[in-house]
Amino acid sequence: MSLDDREGNGRSRVDQGTAELVREIAEKAQVLARKELQLARTELRMDLKTELGSLKGAGAAAMLAVWGVGVLFVAGALALGLVIAPWLAALLVGLALLTVAGGLAAWAWANRVDKPLSATRQSVQENVDWAKRRLS
Repeated sequence: MSLDDREGNGRSRVDQGTAELVREIAEKAQVLARKELQLARTELRMDLKTELGSLKGAGAAAMLAVWGVGVLFVAGALALGLVIAPWLAALLVGLALLTVAGGLAAWAWANRVDKPLSATRQSVQENVDWAKRRLS
């Protein structure tokens, strides 16, 4: 018997093997797509959680900056009204608040998600590269 021997349905064994292979590839591609989507969802949740922490730090920094500016205005008013030590104390407190705000802002910036979905991107790229190698 040769590979071109016909089955009862009129297709050769080679055609049946090819159809089965194509069906298997399609099923695996669906599974891969579902897994990639699941990975993207999981990674997005993690990135959003990290980003929320950064936003909280940025909010605290903004709040302290507003308070610092307020204290600096009070210091200026005290300095103009009385040329004595109380304005210097208020000025130092304002500068300290602004320094803390700057530190919080730097921390929030350093902890932001700068490359969202990095694991998903890498996984998709690996899959595309693999598919290109297999098709060439």
